[in-house]
Amino acid sequence: TSDLVTLVWTAPGDNDFKGTALAYIIKYAPTGGELVLFSNPPLPEPVGGIQQATITGLLNNTAYQFCIRTQDEAMNLSGTATLQITTLPGAIATQTVHLRAGWNLISLPLKPGTISYTAEKLVQDINAHGGTADVAQHWDIGSYWQSYQVGMPGPGIEFNRTMPIEVGQGYFVHCKNPSDWQMTGSKIESQIITLRQSWNLIGLGVATITARNLLLDINTQNGSVTVVQYWTEGSEWSGHQLDFPPFVNNFTTAND
Repeated sequence: TSDLVTLVWTAPGDNDFKGTALAYIIKYAPTGGELVLFSNPPLPEPVGGIQQATITGLLNNTAYQFCIRTQDEAMNLSGTATLQITTLPGAIATQTVHLRAGWNLISLPLKPGTISYTAEKLVQDINAHGGTADVAQHWDIGSYWQSYQVGMPGPGIEFNRTMPIEVGQGYFVHCKNPSDWQMTGSKIESQIITLRQSWNLIGLGVATITARNLLLDINTQNGSVTVVQYWTEGSEWSGHQLDFPPFVNNFTTAND
């Protein structure tokens, strides 16, 4: 479906395809992403039994890689069975994003209808609705600012044009004039965001969340976030730092 996949396989048994194995190890991720461990695999059945595992909370219209290995009592591991599956598109919706003249810090409020959504496509979509976007930028931690500029000459233009625009990430978009961008796509039921050490530029497909709740939500999932910051064009960076008093934390609520 759009947000879950059910894997079905035949129990391989233990040594020489006999008996019963000890455990299954199942990992998954969007294709090309870092694999995460599925926390609730079934217990192995005797050889020949039909087994299944349902993995929920997936992004719609997204290609995923699933990997399964079998483990025996001696902790020996089998080879890896790998499967590629693309989830179905979700319910189609339209959402308005207001863009100011100057710089805007945005994220995708919906899942695009195409698997490959690029900086060039983002700018084209905005301008097709009366917008005047001419630059899209993204911070890739450990790397540099990636930037696509309309009509920019010189080396690297093809890379910049195809810079991926992804759900869960934040992007700076420059517009010459204010406009309203009507984006059409699938609703985001859930999303997995990989956070690296140091600063991350992310975006959330939710209408409103407090900075403290965002920080606590990440940290209850084995995160180690200490600071959340938010930027609004024409204003300044606002911040919320873990365990700082309220009068220091001037960023309380983020809207999409």
